[in-house]
Amino acid sequence: MGIVYKGEDPVIHRAVAIKTLAPQYQGPEHHELQERFKHEAQAAGRLNHPNIINVYEYGEDAGTAYLATEFVDGKTLSEIEDTDQVFSPREVAEIVLNVLNALAYAHQNGVVHRDIKPSNIMLSSSGEVKIADFGIARIESSELTQMGTVMGTPGYMSPEQLLGEQVDQRSDLFSTGVLLYELLIRKPAFRGTNIASTAFQVVHTELQPISEIDPNISDVIDSVISKALAKKPDDRYADAQAFAADLSACLPALSSTASAQSKLVSNDATVIQTPPSHLVSPEKSPETPASPPQSNQRKSSKGIWLGLIAIAAIGGGGFWGKKMLDSGEPKPVRQQVTSPTVKPQTQDLASAAETVDAQTEQPGDTIQDCPYCPQLIVVPSGSFLKGSPDSELGRLSNEGPQHQVDINYQFAVSKFEISKLEYSIFVSDSNYQSNGCWVYDGEWIERPDHGWQKPGFEQDDTHPATCISWDDAKAYINWLTQKTGHDYRLLSAAEWEFLARTGSDNPSCTVANLADQTAAQAYPGWTVHSCTDGFVNTAPTSAFQANELGIYGLSGNVFEWVEDCWNQTYQGAPTDGSAWSDGDCRQRVLKGGSWFSQPNFVRYAFRNHLNSNTRASTLGFRIARTL
Repeated sequence: MGIVYKGEDPVIHRAVAIKTLAPQYQGPEHHELQERFKHEAQAAGRLNHPNIINVYEYGEDAGTAYLATEFVDGKTLSEIEDTDQVFSPREVAEIVLNVLNALAYAHQNGVVHRDIKPSNIMLSSSGEVKIADFGIARIESSELTQMGTVMGTPGYMSPEQLLGEQVDQRSDLFSTGVLLYELLIRKPAFRGTNIASTAFQVVHTELQPISEIDPNISDVIDSVISKALAKKPDDRYADAQAFAADLSACLPALSSTASAQSKLVSNDATVIQTPPSHLVSPEKSPETPASPPQSNQRKSSKGIWLGLIAIAAIGGGGFWGKKMLDSGEPKPVRQQVTSPTVKPQTQDLASAAETVDAQTEQPGDTIQDCPYCPQLIVVPSGSFLKGSPDSELGRLSNEGPQHQVDINYQFAVSKFEISKLEYSIFVSDSNYQSNGCWVYDGEWIERPDHGWQKPGFEQDDTHPATCISWDDAKAYINWLTQKTGHDYRLLSAAEWEFLARTGSDNPSCTVANLADQTAAQAYPGWTVHSCTDGFVNTAPTSAFQANELGIYGLSGNVFEWVEDCWNQTYQGAPTDGSAWSDGDCRQRVLKGGSWFSQPNFVRYAFRNHLNSNTRASTLGFRIARTL
């Protein structure tokens, strides 16, 4: 989200790097990003250390904010990792020792970086290690960072940072441990298939010792990495100095030559002893942008713009927003958490930015409030006929009278049913307990030893969480709301039916996992659909095509709990899209059918009802978020 230019201070003829926000992020609607940009100057500007890129000046010129920093002739570690260059184990340790040296200084000065990763560590042509990008750093007594905004890159964030808890210097030490591990094995330490699975690995997975991956690397490093990567902050090094002391003690045992294993991993790459300048010199300047934007061509009051030459365009640098367009590319994320030190009525920068986001979210936009949060999609307002007409084949009396519902608001809904992985993160973090589930084995039997982890058939983490009661779903929602500070909820029955009917015909095996010919082979005698979807029980939440709104699996797979209390008919039902809060609230409504459902029970008008504490291997849920 930024552009970096190489420039020269015309007074003292010193090369500088000038960082600006890209033009599309200059408007008032990106006020918080601009404040983050200024925040980087405040964080790094108070630090003066040989292993930290120095900030010389922050200013604004013709409406464009800029940051003038030390110019480093070199490459980031991530850029070097993308080449065939290989560091020896000893060189890796020496690089990380420089990082720890800089972090010790920053921590002593009240700054926690919060985004240590290869792309934020530069290696100069002379071999100097430099930490860059303090855009999301936490500064003691900083109002901006007390607003509860937690940002970072999931694969390098500490467990407490991912879970929205308070972070201190030990979070940086965890990230540095991840960096050390990655540089030694030349692969990311935590490699999930998506953001949620990566976050789950960080919080729960213990990494294989380095010496087991590469026996040529001394096992003395294993205990150091294990302590740095402890899941609980209290089990880690207390400070960077202690980490550095133990790592320094490993140096004599670490080879100064890359091992055969490392060479194999990197396709017989050249080993770097002392990095020569040609290996880390900057790449040629791109053709565009050849100069700063036209509006910035004139010299500012201090002449900082004079003689600028574009050297690189960068995307990220910590200036990440919560709202993401569904481009198919990996998306940075931001998590909002509630800080007890902030008065609710305070109109600060973070809350102002939230207001702007709410105003600018458009139908089709994708939102993900934290790395382990479900992906949401913004859906439009609209009107529809709820229920079924008297003439509909298979109609039940509780589906009428048919009536118009007007939903005059936008909201966001999870693109997929809540997955087993997403639910497991909640259970692990909250220690939530649930026992017993109705499972099908030729007949329905309640088994106390079954549940969401053991529903009576094989599942993987991509399948929907099942054996979920309405009470369980509400517990998940309350947890997610507390973690993010956003208003999560179940859909109302009206919202669910509106989403299902919008742009979709009645469900078939092309869009839903239903009781089909595959199930008939496993369970002879079932009444099934004439089509074949390939699944006997649950399927991955993304296995079937989305509807025109971009929502997957509204019908089939698992019944979805909604907020409404049960009523025998629609007489007196709300007409504004809200949930029906009157009636028998011990019984809650389910919509959409499941892998077990015969044709009549997956019609959009069909609604089931069960006690709110009922768990069965056909029951799951999806969530909504108020905008």
